[in-house]
Amino acid sequence: YESEKRFDQCEKLLMPRREQLGDLEGARILGQILVNKGKFDEALPLLQAYTEERLNRLRAREAESKGVIQSVSNRVFTQLKNNTAPGFDVARMKEVQHDPNARDLMIREYLNEQLRIDPDFKRAQEALALESRVVPVGIDLGIALLRRGQALPDPDARRQELEKAEQAFLRIKGVAGQTDEFRIFLGQVYHWLGKQA
Repeated sequence: YESEKRFDQCEKLLMPRREQLGDLEGARILGQILVNKGKFDEALPLLQAYTEERLNRLRAREAESKGVIQSVSNRVFTQLKNNTAPGFDVARMKEVQHDPNARDLMIREYLNEQLRIDPDFKRAQEALALESRVVPVGIDLGIALLRRGQALPDPDARRQELEKAEQAFLRIKGVAGQTDEFRIFLGQVYHWLGKQA
């Protein structure tokens, strides 16, 4: 039903079973449907159950990917320093040695190529892409917390809920941080928290 965008059928099927959905795909589907309908209190337990472990795995994959990038970078820069970098155009580097922009561009292009062909980097990127499927759900979780926080009349309760929304968004920042949707909603959280700057 979801793949056919028959969300009414999804809701009809899943709503009576919402207590049994745990952290499975049904919790995600129903949680996202409820967020889109503005039923944030009903959506939150479903989205939180679905995202908790998946967001932890996403953070772990991000850390692994950064570690691989650092490892490859260290290796490449050592090779460049020792003039042992395979396939690097040393003659061209000598020609552009006095042009910092051209020199930096050559090094960046070489590093990017080494990353592209590195099997550990490929594996890390594939694992990160697999875990990144949780990002849209993380955004919906942050939206639900934001909207619920905005509606709370008690200033302390509102601040606490908005801080939860901030944390929900920050957990996906590494993957979603450059998207307009992410920045708009995190900006709203900061506005409501009084962090306009």
